[in-house]
Amino acid sequence: MDKIVLLIFIVIILSIYFYTSRIFKKYQKIDIRSLMSGFEVARNLIDSYGFNDVYITENRSLLYSKYDSNRKVIRLSDDIFNSTSVTSCALSAREAVSCILDKKNDKYFKLIDKLSPLFNILIYIGYLVIGIGTLFGHMKTMWIGIYLEMIVFFFYVLTFKYENRLCSFAISILKSNKIITKKENDMIKTVLNASRYINFANIISPIILLVIMIVNFGKSK
Repeated sequence: MDKIVLLIFIVIILSIYFYTSRIFKKYQKIDIRSLMSGFEVARNLIDSYGFNDVYITENRSLLYSKYDSNRKVIRLSDDIFNSTSVTSCALSAREAVSCILDKKNDKYFKLIDKLSPLFNILIYIGYLVIGIGTLFGHMKTMWIGIYLEMIVFFFYVLTFKYENRLCSFAISILKSNKIITKKENDMIKTVLNASRYINFANIISPIILLVIMIVNFGKSK
């Protein structure tokens, strides 16, 4: 029975990644009416708030675009930087909004941005502690690792809620700056929602590993 449950979880995660990839590729083939590249969209949005001191660079080594809050630089992947597609518009707007929230000293953004590196490390520490507890049959050690993973899980839930806010803000500012049309609004929303699903998959993944460890530990007793 546990193998069936595990298989279901794996199928769900793979389906999310497949769906997201399909959405990105689909709307990468459709240009926005304004024909603004990812660079131009990001530049327009941050300049509209007077943050013209922020650099926007093209990075061919990146799989995904990213806002670097330490250096105040928006790094766009090469398929986003020059593209005039719906996908490019949506994802570059998302990073521009992250920059805007950072420059406006948004407390919610600052909190998540500062804690993310810590929790990215904490998740592996939790796995290690659970693994040690499982290996030596030490229940208390294992539960320490489980508690650490639960803390990480709740943080991921917090970031998922933040993603909702980020996407809503991105759509709002694209509309107010007249970069997208009403028809393109729904397409942009679809792409941004797909990017949120990746976060959902990141939330589910540690839960699956946690369940596997607990089940295996229970069988070993």
